Amino acid sequence: IQENIGDGVSVMSLEEYASNLPEDDDWGPMEHVAVVTATGMIDRGESGSSFPFGRVMGSGSVCDALRQAASQPGARAIVLRIDSGGGDALASADMYHTVEEIMNEGIPVVVSMGGVAASGGYYMACGADRIFADRMTVTGSIGIISGKFAFGDMLDSLGVTVEEVSTGPMAGMYSPFRRFSDAERQRAFELMHDGYVLFVETVADGRGMTFQEVDSIGRGRVWSGTDALNLGLVDQLGGIADAVMYAAESSGMD
Repeated sequence: IQENIGDGVSVMSLEEYASNLPEDDDWGPMEHVAVVTATGMIDRGESGSSFPFGRVMGSGSVCDALRQAASQPGARAIVLRIDSGGGDALASADMYHTVEEIMNEGIPVVVSMGGVAASGGYYMACGADRIFADRMTVTGSIGIISGKFAFGDMLDSLGVTVEEVSTGPMAGMYSPFRRFSDAERQRAFELMHDGYVLFVETVADGRGMTFQEVDSIGRGRVWSGTDALNLGLVDQLGGIADAVMYAAESSGMD
């Protein structure tokens, strides 16, 4: 082009060009609601599949998808569609904090619950601006479960010997080759209790409830979407289309 017109050409990046467009310019980025789906058992890392659990929702993949959706030019709101019975606690917390981070940037996040959004699936949802659920969505399950499989006796019967080296008294407490000692079992219960308290406090903060209110409907109980609405765990009954329409209207879109 410079050769053809015989004059200098100034170049700017696409991002610079988009940022200088008037908001009502028809050539600007189209306003839209982004939809991010989060399906399967919750684990850390990337999404995929795992035997025997089937589809796995990786917190790394979901967090990346949420940030990518929020950074798109024209994104006014995000609908997070959750269909998960839970899984890894740390991965659930990672996704909860990413939702919180996006909302702090001024982009509303609306959750749409599928057939199930329980335990970690509820944890990642509880801080959203609004939560939609179907009447028969299985949700809640505010609780912690933990334990281990111990294969030591089976290996003994097969003549397999395992020697373990531990760096401290509790370092090998989750070893699959032996049962918990009394001290290890007590420590495992303490860790579960700490995790439960954090879960209840997070829900209480996200839903504007007291610790006692959440605890009274927590402790691992599951609820239908209708019950969850009456208990204050969700805001509205409806499907993903209802969530998208709410997100668009609440963010000022036509």
